[in-house]
This record gives sequence, C-alpha cells and structure tokens, in this order.
Amino acid sequence: WEISSPKNTIKSYLFGTLHSNDKRVFYLSDSVYYALDQAQAVLLETNIFDYFEEIDPRDNDVVLLFDDLGKPYTSSNLASKTVYGDEKGMPQFLDAYFQEYGILSNKKFLPLESNNNQLDLLKDLPTSENNMLGYKRKRDLDGLMDLYLKGNLYLLDRFIRRNMLNEPGLYESLILERNFLMVLKLDSCLKKDPVFCAVGAGHLFGTNGMIQILRNKGYQLRPVLAVYSEEPTQEKIKIQNLLICRHNGQQMS
Repeated sequence: WEISSPKNTIKSYLFGTLHSNDKRVFYLSDSVYYALDQAQAVLLETNIFDYFEEIDPRDNDVVLLFDDLGKPYTSSNLASKTVYGDEKGMPQFLDAYFQEYGILSNKKFLPLESNNNQLDLLKDLPTSENNMLGYKRKRDLDGLMDLYLKGNLYLLDRFIRRNMLNEPGLYESLILERNFLMVLKLDSCLKKDPVFCAVGAGHLFGTNGMIQILRNKGYQLRPVLAVYSEEPTQEKIKIQNLLICRHNGQQMS
C-alpha cells in the first residue's frame, strides 16, 4: 500500500507479510523492490536478529547434541526445521530478509515494538489446540497461505479471527491493540523519511486495522498493483545482488 499525505510529497509503503519462510512468499513483485529501494528507513514489527538471540525457533523434532564445552550441534546434514518452516537456504521469514537488506544498504532500521513486547506476547499466549499461533507449535498454514497469496485481506482476517475464537480477548490483544501502538510509531517516522514498513498482513484489515487507522490520521493509502516483469527491474537486480554478495562473503565495491 502506498502512503501519502497532503502535508508533504513523501511517498512511503506498507507491506503485509506472512511469518513463514515458504519460498512462495519471497516471490516479490516489482513494486516491492521499488518501494524497498526508494525507502530511507525500513520498519518492522521487531528487530528480528535480536529476537532470535532471545528465543530458539527450532522445531521440537530437532535432535541436538552437545560438545565438551556444552555447545549444541546436530549430526544431520539437513536444514533445521523451525516453527516457520524448513530453512533450505531461506531466511527464517520474510521480515528477516527485509531487515538484512536494510542493514546492508545502510538504511535506517526501526522496530515498531521492542523485543520485550514480543517476548511478553509469547509468554502470555495460551497453548490450547485451538490457538494456531502458540510458540514452538506446528501450524497448519495451508489455508492461511492460500488467502495470503491471493491478497484477500477480508478472508484472511476472518480466518485469523476464527482460529482465535476459543481464546477470549486473544484477537484484541494480539492484533487490535498492537495495531494502534504500531501506527503510533509509524506515524512519527512517516513525517520524516520515505518508509518501507512491513508487518503481518493480519494487522492491515478492518475499521481498527492499520490501513484505516492511518487514514483516520489524514494519510491517503492506495493499493499498489503487483506487477512481475519478464526481465528483472533495476531495483530487483540491485537488491538481490546486494544480498547474494553478502551471503557469498564477497566485498561490495
């Protein structure tokens, strides 16, 4: 979504992610690469790399061994499975990809929430079988993934609400309350720099979704058409080359 304001000429962008490392969510449109390239600041829900310093996202099925110093390792040659999927060379999820690009391109990076906020949410989450978002639990994301890839925010929101029905107040605390807090931080950044902001797509829809809250504050938001060129755009080449060089351990000229 493109964000603009009658008070200035700054163009910023709001992108809905899915916390998964399924390769399909990395099939980004030309407009996403353009928005990333144009931004001077990258905003995410939290600092992903610091977050993974605090929690272990590996699946319970991963068998760890320990050396003489007590450091964990595995004898398996396969990529470790995590609560976000099987790595297979992919980042833990799309948010980490955006944060890594922001760091490598020397853009400002700002988390909308602190890691403590995120960890407190995880501790407070119920663990019933009806809670699809519980920490370190296997999740059947097929239905959610299908809605996400189709870009249907209305049905995606209904899916999330339905899976939280048996936990009173869960949707309000996990989605709605955080929407207002994240927009508060985003609002202050939008007045200064062109921003690329990525949050879980479940935070976008509804009268209390981030899109409408921003509109209530006077911003204009319009959906950006997803276009995929046959030949990669300059922005896509630039961003992918930056990340490829980083993972290959090469120095950028």
